[in-house]
Amino acid sequence: MTITDLFNHQGSPALTRTEMPFTSHWAAGSVNTTKMEKIVLNALINYGPMTSEEIAIKTNQVLTSITPRMAALHERRIVKRPLDDDDLFITRTGKSGCQRLVYEFEPASALWLDKRPVKINRAAKIRQLEAEIEKLNSIISTYERGENHGK
Repeated sequence: MTITDLFNHQGSPALTRTEMPFTSHWAAGSVNTTKMEKIVLNALINYGPMTSEEIAIKTNQVLTSITPRMAALHERRIVKRPLDDDDLFITRTGKSGCQRLVYEFEPASALWLDKRPVKINRAAKIRQLEAEIEKLNSIISTYERGENHGK
């Protein structure tokens, strides 16, 4: 399988801003998303795990062209966000001092790829996370009140 095989589709849709519809849609129409995704993927294959910012630097592209492609490639399971030993996403500090997610090529998933994006029910995920936070807060409260009874 070649990189071209991974992109035998129209590419991910270019993203637009809602507050400036005309200019945003015009700009999105001029973006070759398939080309940008190939550039990103080639960089990850050739240089290993990197942040969007690192990819932009290595490929001489603007960061705002790279970042949306990371999300699209991640949704299609072509790239992944690696985890550290504590099961937290690996990040690196960017030029601005903010933490940026690291991405890496996922060859095993790419070979068996169902090219349809995985849709995440964000509202359900938020409810699940809120329920887990509530449970953790309850456990913390119990221990803070000294009700752990030696457990």
